[in-house]
Amino acid sequence: MASDEISRIERNGSTALHVASYNGHIDIVQLLLAHGADQTIKNKYQCTPSDEAATDEIKQLFNCSTRKDFAAEENKFIESESIKWIEIGQGVTHIAKENHNHLKKLLKKKSLQSLINTIENYVNKLDLPEDEYNRIKLLMDRALCEDYPVPLMSMYCAETSFYRNLNIDLARYGRVHTKENTISGAYAFTAIIAHHPKLKQYSYTGLTFRGCRLRENDAAVYVVDTLIMNCSFLSTSSDRAVAAHFSVMAGSSDMYLPTIVIYNIKHADTAIYLHTLSEYPEEREVLIPPFTVFKVTKVNRSVNEAEIYLDMCKRQ
Repeated sequence: MASDEISRIERNGSTALHVASYNGHIDIVQLLLAHGADQTIKNKYQCTPSDEAATDEIKQLFNCSTRKDFAAEENKFIESESIKWIEIGQGVTHIAKENHNHLKKLLKKKSLQSLINTIENYVNKLDLPEDEYNRIKLLMDRALCEDYPVPLMSMYCAETSFYRNLNIDLARYGRVHTKENTISGAYAFTAIIAHHPKLKQYSYTGLTFRGCRLRENDAAVYVVDTLIMNCSFLSTSSDRAVAAHFSVMAGSSDMYLPTIVIYNIKHADTAIYLHTLSEYPEEREVLIPPFTVFKVTKVNRSVNEAEIYLDMCKRQ
């Protein structure tokens, strides 16, 4: 059965996953989740399947996050041999401005449906596993049918290879928007998430946190007053404890130092609060779009851990 059939809302106002969760059928819940059932859909009572869980054991099935976005072993704050996740220096302000101007022009020139079609062409080239593709396709179809961008945010939240491929492509090619043809779907997706007016209701301001591991030479990048621009989407959490948990999960060694990065999101319509859309609402995810510039304001280091404070710079 296709994931769109599995996730269909029935006459009773709930999906099969809602019903199985509510009635305590743990084996059926596991089976539905394994086949890509959408756990973010709300029923007629405005409850997700997790909200309807009859037991703590079933609720735990929805909380088993394996996402590495908050503290990936492939550290998305630093430069690797093949992928440059950040840009550093005074020039990043100009790079960010050029890219965001280009993204805004995309939204003005093309309809939402045209942009979604471009995203679908991009997804088709990613060679995702069938179950992952079906989940992503369901959300793209929903966005097309409703002519509404919100399902695309759920598309990023879904635990699939899509967001990993998207971020790798943006980091490799995204800073030079003249290469748009190489990853036009990634640009279309970023334009919608970063600038579509219907997503303003999800805007977030305040502190948000991310756990990571830093090598000694990585830590040297974070000097007070340095400007840093992320080249891909950054998943952070409004709950420091979540970031700390992922930081610990990332582990420590003589080579790596568990680190919490604290982002001060000062300007509205920049970061996006995904709490109500994520498969893992307990993570309280805040998504920072690519080409966002921060200034390092403080660095605290000890033998066992580090804290890095970044203030968002206003978009030019």
